[in-house]
Amino acid sequence: MSLDCCTKQVRPSHWRSMTAAALARLAVAGMLLLLSGHAPAFAQGAQAGRTPWPAFTLTNLDGATQSSDALKRPGRWLVVLLRRPCASCEPVLSLVDKQSTENRASRVVVIVSRAPRADIDRLKARFPNLAAAAWYLDVNGQAAQALHAAEAPVVIGVEGDAIAWSWKGLALQPAAFEVTLSGWLKE
Repeated sequence: MSLDCCTKQVRPSHWRSMTAAALARLAVAGMLLLLSGHAPAFAQGAQAGRTPWPAFTLTNLDGATQSSDALKRPGRWLVVLLRRPCASCEPVLSLVDKQSTENRASRVVVIVSRAPRADIDRLKARFPNLAAAAWYLDVNGQAAQALHAAEAPVVIGVEGDAIAWSWKGLALQPAAFEVTLSGWLKE
């Protein structure tokens, strides 16, 4: 009796896509565990070593200079750092906008680095769910430097006055990013 009829040849290109899909599932599962508080020991250790919120200055939309301490909110909040021009910045902002109810948007800070005020006005108009978010200009790049944001976009989860996590770029996993946002901003 031959089993040739029942065996399938898997091409190397399929192995790559199967491996990528498995890694994506693992990343989503890990983020869910982390957000639920049931993270493995190595992830809990990372939570314990949070980074203090750095000092830098920004310009609000009225043109006044403010210190980074003015951004702090109680509980969990989110910082979205964008740089113009940036191809992946608007898709990230779109995902944050999608997760932002009025309550959630008040816990979001959007910092646009080295961009004219008109760019921020256009972004605010395109993402109406973020109307209650705080929008700032990073005129001289201090925020990007203090937050170690060499590339953009960067999304940072902050709890109180400590950085808990950061997510750079969107290319990695949009689905996992959405799960992270939803869990972090849940009411």
